[in-house]
Amino acid sequence: MYKAEEIQLERILHEALEQLEKILGGGCKVTLRPHEKGWGNDQVIIYKEGKEVYRADYLTQTHFKDEHIARNFTQLKNHKTIIIAEYILPRTRELLKNERLDYLDINGNCLINETKNHNYFFINIDGKKNKEYHKEKLNRPFAKAGLKVTYQFLLTPNLINQTYREIAEKAGVALGSIKPIIDGLIEDGFMLKKNKNEFTIIKMEELIDKWTQAYGEKLKPTIELGTFKFLNPNDFDNWQNVQFNFEKTCWGGEAAANLLTNYLKPAILTLYTEETKTDLIRNYKLVPDPYGNIKIYKKFWKQNLPENKTTPILTYADLVLTKDMRCLETAHIIYEKYFEQNIQRT
Repeated sequence: MYKAEEIQLERILHEALEQLEKILGGGCKVTLRPHEKGWGNDQVIIYKEGKEVYRADYLTQTHFKDEHIARNFTQLKNHKTIIIAEYILPRTRELLKNERLDYLDINGNCLINETKNHNYFFINIDGKKNKEYHKEKLNRPFAKAGLKVTYQFLLTPNLINQTYREIAEKAGVALGSIKPIIDGLIEDGFMLKKNKNEFTIIKMEELIDKWTQAYGEKLKPTIELGTFKFLNPNDFDNWQNVQFNFEKTCWGGEAAANLLTNYLKPAILTLYTEETKTDLIRNYKLVPDPYGNIKIYKKFWKQNLPENKTTPILTYADLVLTKDMRCLETAHIIYEKYFEQNIQRT
């Protein structure tokens, strides 16, 4: 983490705790104290009339989103933790509330729930507007063509040092779009010049987050082919045995996550394909149904993928975008298994 980011998170932490103390009023004190188990980080403590009524680890973010749930799933589920942020999207607050996960933003929106020594401490405040929040501006790397190129860089970071023509061919975009996309990654702080001839990707964790967000907003809706169901409902339970043409079609979303982790039983099947709707209906006995449990998207990349599934990065994005807690848990498993070690090296 860069020094400026550390300073910003420290500011958010103290502003949020000060706001909470004002909300609680006289008789309550909100502070940080050393961890009760002697761990390195402090804990958030609330005292009421001199008596400790709440104690939790804390997790600080600028704008807390669903992908941060996925990334920190183990901590949030296994350790009493309060999420502290400058801004938390209302839909994310609702998800946290449904899962009984504590949170606090700098304007005082919060959920705090504690039963300690048979004493119950609860506070829930919602609807306070954050005047400082502005939706992130998405630069060229996160527009439709840019997402295809940035995806290839996430898959193969050294591709940035190939010729513009090679990058364009790999991503399936116009040659003239490559320079503005690379310039945009440099401007956004995701690409750094190592020497005269070489670039490197930096801030990989943040880049994956931003790509996921932009993919859900800008690209994924434009490549949706439709919602389907199997003509024979039993085929859904036996989805791994359906003989798709895997040179043209592969699993995404929950199905790909199952193949990657052997953990998640799919409730919705996702496919990425080069086949037409007619091919899908004729070859695999799929039926268009707006309430069906199969989502099909057009492949936006050229290369074939091994083992009939999409890459961990696209699978992770599909899971995060569901806003479903069981999918976020599986996204956390994928993050730890496929990304964490590489991210720590950047």
